[in-house]
Amino acid sequence: MLVTPKDESWTAYQGSTSWLRRVLDANQSQWSDYTDRTAQGAAISEFRHYAMQWY
Repeated sequence: MLVTPKDESWTAYQGSTSWLRRVLDANQSQWSDYTDRTAQGAAISEFRHYAMQWY
């Protein structure tokens, strides 16, 4: 669908959100490795530790 400037509205935003959800759901097996909360917490802690060494 081609979105023109006059069509950009909350409805267009909702449509893009819906589209993204469908794409992510269809490809869930490809990103399911990233849903481990423990690994997420460890990764963000490591990133923060790395980033803070520059301050």
